[in-house]
Amino acid sequence: MARQRIIFVVVVTLILAAGLGVYLSYFYESYSDFVPVQIGAEMENCLNCHAGMKPQQGYVGHVPAELGYCTTCHTLHAMGEKSLLVKPESELCLTCHADQSGGMTSIHIPYKMSNCTSCHDPHQSAFPGILVKEEPALCITCHSSIDKAGSLVKHQPVTQSCTTCHEAHVSDSPRLLTVANTNDLCFTCHSQVKNDSLKTFKHSPVLSGDCQSCHNVHGSSVPGALLARDESSLCIQCHSDVVKPGSQVQHQPNAGSCTTCHTSHGGEVKSLLVADTPDLCYSCHTTTAAQLSLSKQHAPFADGDCLSCHDIHSSTATNQALLTKSTPGLCYDCHKSVSSQKFVHKPVATGDCFSCHEPHAAPAANLLFTSNMTTFCQSCHTSTRQEFKLTSKHPVGTGGFSCTSCHTSAHGSPNASLLKAVGNNLCSSCHSGILKEFQTGLHKSVGNGDCSSCHVSHGSKNVSLLEQTVNQTCSSCHPGMLNHFVGTGKQGQDVNCATCHGIHGPTFDHLLKADDTNQLCQNCH
Repeated sequence: MARQRIIFVVVVTLILAAGLGVYLSYFYESYSDFVPVQIGAEMENCLNCHAGMKPQQGYVGHVPAELGYCTTCHTLHAMGEKSLLVKPESELCLTCHADQSGGMTSIHIPYKMSNCTSCHDPHQSAFPGILVKEEPALCITCHSSIDKAGSLVKHQPVTQSCTTCHEAHVSDSPRLLTVANTNDLCFTCHSQVKNDSLKTFKHSPVLSGDCQSCHNVHGSSVPGALLARDESSLCIQCHSDVVKPGSQVQHQPNAGSCTTCHTSHGGEVKSLLVADTPDLCYSCHTTTAAQLSLSKQHAPFADGDCLSCHDIHSSTATNQALLTKSTPGLCYDCHKSVSSQKFVHKPVATGDCFSCHEPHAAPAANLLFTSNMTTFCQSCHTSTRQEFKLTSKHPVGTGGFSCTSCHTSAHGSPNASLLKAVGNNLCSSCHSGILKEFQTGLHKSVGNGDCSSCHVSHGSKNVSLLEQTVNQTCSSCHPGMLNHFVGTGKQGQDVNCATCHGIHGPTFDHLLKADDTNQLCQNCH
């Protein structure tokens, strides 16, 4: 009998040891820091009253509850703690789950207050980690501000898992972040931004690791990249100088999307431009780019130096071209001698350089829209154009004769009407022989010896560019002298003062065309 009793005790001991071994093995595999403290009655006894604690298929169970060791946490009869806990909750959980808060700078409030059951169900849950709610709904229970009403865009972890970025219990980083350096945390998902941060030129927030200076990490009411505010006003927070006080006009991207021209994180071009100038400018200003094919180009345009004339953000100049200053002051910075003459062309006086010159490129010299100076000048001087259609006219536009044969370049002159010379000195450049006759003849004192006393400059309905008919011109100085027949002669010729008299300076008496009066008369009679 004694032998049988010994055998029975050994068998019972082995059975208990085997059961405890299975329990310990499972426990250590599931929770490496878990140390079982007590083995209680079988769960079936508890379930007689606590049927709701029965393990459910597919649920995640707390190990003691899953194995039926209720007395690991609860006493069977009486205890001063709620729910018959064997210890206060703040101590009980730490019996198996070691305290990780030592030396940590950031501790989740429920963990700090040992209120584990505010997040975890102590028995079983349909959610991983025995959470009382599915993440992130559980986190939003306390952190309701993260789920902002009206947020058009939410950070993907906010809609999926807060623990992508935050530790659930403790961390040695602020705000329970999983990585201390904000940049490094963001870069774990945003690899392209990380690549940008390695480029030659970096945006200062990227350089300092301050992603949150531009982005809301949880959600944003601005469409796109979780920006803290709309793109333009966000950039102006730091770059207030891009909008000059008193600006008359702003560059369109500046008033809308700065990233049209700039990268937001890093790049290989100074000022974080998406491309170097002038190629960046030409990506929008295609009409200007097409002028590169023209033969005559403004020096800054040819050099691709758009910024020598234009401000890229805003301008106080009274025009729509974002000029660094108003014309003509901008033009005069380089072309200082243009307005220095006594008499200046009207467009120069009014500062309207662009009425004659193209600002970027043109097919003709001096950035004029045509090399035909007659056509060019007459595009504005329409009344003069009509004069050149009269019967008698200066041969402008033919044989190399143009407006600039008599007038200086279109900016200024020391002489009125922008003439190259004054009075007869100008006429003598072409009519030197006639002027010599005039200066030696009887008419040399007429009108102070000025050709313009009888002739007009551009065109006339009278012969020889006379301001009046021949007879009217002569009669203005010689009244009552017109006794001879004038008009159309028998042979159809025009009979007037110039039929018998020379105009400028023959050497015969009374400016007659012949010395023998009878011979002169016989020319007609």
